[in-house]
Amino acid sequence: MWYSSLGQQEIISSGPVPTIGSRSPEFGGYTDAVVYRPLIANSQQYFADPDRWKPSTTSHALTTALQQAFRSKFPKLCRLSGAEHNTLEPLPYRNEEVKIVKAYTSASGRIVARLHLEGVDCADVEAGFDIDDPWFVVDTKKSITYLDSGLWLVDAGDYDNDGRSELVFSINRGVSILLCKRPGFVFGDGSAREGAAPLPSPSHVEGFCALMMRFSPGPAFVPATES
Repeated sequence: MWYSSLGQQEIISSGPVPTIGSRSPEFGGYTDAVVYRPLIANSQQYFADPDRWKPSTTSHALTTALQQAFRSKFPKLCRLSGAEHNTLEPLPYRNEEVKIVKAYTSASGRIVARLHLEGVDCADVEAGFDIDDPWFVVDTKKSITYLDSGLWLVDAGDYDNDGRSELVFSINRGVSILLCKRPGFVFGDGSAREGAAPLPSPSHVEGFCALMMRFSPGPAFVPATES
């Protein structure tokens, strides 16, 4: 956990620190620490959510499509077996066993959804790491794209006042969770395009900062407004 102090800022003011709700292990990540919900600090008073992201439920048809997207991303999973639970064996699973943990929908109809299935990566040579819950993005044409795994949504807001909402995710992959601004990250195929920086692979975010996903127009990206 030597990442835990990286990038932390000490609050030195004598006034009360703002909090929302009660302390909960829900926000403690893999450490199971009982902490308050994280808040987003911005140098300007920009916090509106013009895209109006709200918690939602998925229809049967969309749930089925998301379950199939999960299978396409994870066609082969394993489970632990053996007396010491250190042997991997194939895990056959049905699409119906993949559960929708959470889903959020914008006013324009775009959706982000978190899915879950108990399973182990078959390529895990150390035998024992469950796959992190993957997130998928659904655009207004119902096209589904894999976003990333091991995230949870912190908030949505137009933090740079450009008229479009940003979704801020905390990366939770069994290491300390840090919050920092990484502007310009977008959904895409890793190709740099005008007005957008490429989405880094997990190996490029070793700092494991909170990841700001920006919607940006373009054929490889999920736009905030119709292009």
